[in-house]
Amino acid sequence: MKQSFRNTVWWANLVERLSAKEFFVYIKPAKDRLELNLFEAKTLAEVSEGTGPFQFSEDVYLLKFSSHTGASLFINRVCGSKEAGFFVGIVEELSEAELATRLKEFIGSASYKVVCSPFDKSLISKIVASLGGKVSVRSPQKVIRLLKTEKGWLVGVIFTQSARTRLSSNPPKNWAYFHPGVLEPILSGIMCNLSGVGNDGIILDPFCGSGSTLIAAHVLGIKAVGVDLSKKQVYGCRRNTKQLELVLGVLRADAMNLPFKRFTFDAAVFDPPYGRVSSLFKRKFEELMHKTFENLKRVLKQHSSLCFLYPEGKGVEELINAWDFKVCYTYRIPVHRNLVRVLTVCKV
Repeated sequence: MKQSFRNTVWWANLVERLSAKEFFVYIKPAKDRLELNLFEAKTLAEVSEGTGPFQFSEDVYLLKFSSHTGASLFINRVCGSKEAGFFVGIVEELSEAELATRLKEFIGSASYKVVCSPFDKSLISKIVASLGGKVSVRSPQKVIRLLKTEKGWLVGVIFTQSARTRLSSNPPKNWAYFHPGVLEPILSGIMCNLSGVGNDGIILDPFCGSGSTLIAAHVLGIKAVGVDLSKKQVYGCRRNTKQLELVLGVLRADAMNLPFKRFTFDAAVFDPPYGRVSSLFKRKFEELMHKTFENLKRVLKQHSSLCFLYPEGKGVEELINAWDFKVCYTYRIPVHRNLVRVLTVCKV
């Protein structure tokens, strides 16, 4: 997955490729879960008809897309990267006229501002002078990003609000209903993307709880339906979706007996109940997961995906094999000395 430009024909022909009808995106994945964040980028690129990520510098990766629509979808949805935007080029490799021409393709007549890391006033002035147009520091419609790398000054165009920003701007403690077992919003967003569902698909969360998956899916532009057996959780989830003005389906039902027709959903994204803050309604965890997998096998479409968390050492691996799910990816998340959560992506 971590392919490098340095040892490929890709890197040698990058300038020529930029002039072709292809669109490039750059990302700076968060380093806390680098492997997971890169896998999210790879999965989301496939959804958006793109390829990558390819390592460009120490902490910057590039992806290639065949259309502006696919690149925009990726930028709008990627959650594991602190920064994502259209890749315009390298300042040192472009004349002022070439740089201005490429920037105008993305900026058009919109207002913009230039953000430079580290700050370089002369470079910002050079960009503004060559591009012209309307500069708006307080409320720009577009943002030109200048980023110092080992290969020179990278020039990108980013959106004013990323999915990561949108998800973290309203933390669960500010919701109308809060439950201590709620997933962090960014992880919920990553899991939605790992499911491989496009914006026209529908996600099912059979253990929706306070609604973190439903809220993340809505922020990313994906339809989602939530189910929970707990009356309190369903009531709380509905309060949260109403407070955030989300139109989502939230049903009180049992994951062991899902009230849906065959082949209804494109993916399932969930975090089943376990631990002291969750209730299993006097059922064993292994029994719950077994019956849930049986029901998911029925309501999920063929070639769909599951992305879910489970506590390590609970026999879930055996159940996955028993139901003939194909494991595509696993990632261990240590929580404390006695708990490791395993994030797993499977194909039905």
